Amino acid sequence: MAEVVLKILDDMVMPLRDLMDKGIFSEDEIHAIVERRRQSEYLLQRRVARKGDFLRYAETEMAMERLRFLRYKKLLLGRGTDGRLIRDYKKKNTSVSTNEDKKYTKKNMSSIGDAHIVKHVHFIFRRAKRKWKDDVSLHLAHAAFAKQARSYRELGKIYAEALQIHPRNTSLWIEAASHEFFGYVAEEGNEKERYGYVAEEVDEKESFDKRASITNTI
Repeated sequence: MAEVVLKILDDMVMPLRDLMDKGIFSEDEIHAIVERRRQSEYLLQRRVARKGDFLRYAETEMAMERLRFLRYKKLLLGRGTDGRLIRDYKKKNTSVSTNEDKKYTKKNMSSIGDAHIVKHVHFIFRRAKRKWKDDVSLHLAHAAFAKQARSYRELGKIYAEALQIHPRNTSLWIEAASHEFFGYVAEEGNEKERYGYVAEEVDEKESFDKRASITNTI
């Protein structure tokens, strides 16, 4: 059990460090995230797993992704120009050479941390579905998240797997057909927006409330 949890946590090191270097999360917040994830992973590894543990874990991660996206937008729009964000990023990543300056723009300054939380939520859902394959609600919940996160390739896999297990479920067929015809159109949009799925404006107070809800789960 401990080895499995340790391997999962080790895989998080580089993406979380990237988020800290960008100024999305502070060092204390990163420590809190790691500790909360460690506790959640141990709950998932219990002999008798509980579906609620998986769902609560996923919900907390989704709240953290919303906060990450809000802070990313704030860095770009609320606390200085794009150039300032780029300069700060290059200062914290000393391996960036001066010959690569032109590469660092708002459009292409993507990195390993950008999609980390979204990928982690998918990882949680996949493990839950392996344990409760016959639960249609898990497949639908995973599909709903993939739509919100604009993970269209993952969404296609979700529907394909769900239809193999539930070939007579009409609602699944309708959703899968809708995705097949219309789902990939939005994939041509902005790469950054694919990992931030907050459609509505959220005020400052709500963003700090979400931050508090994350740290209080430790």
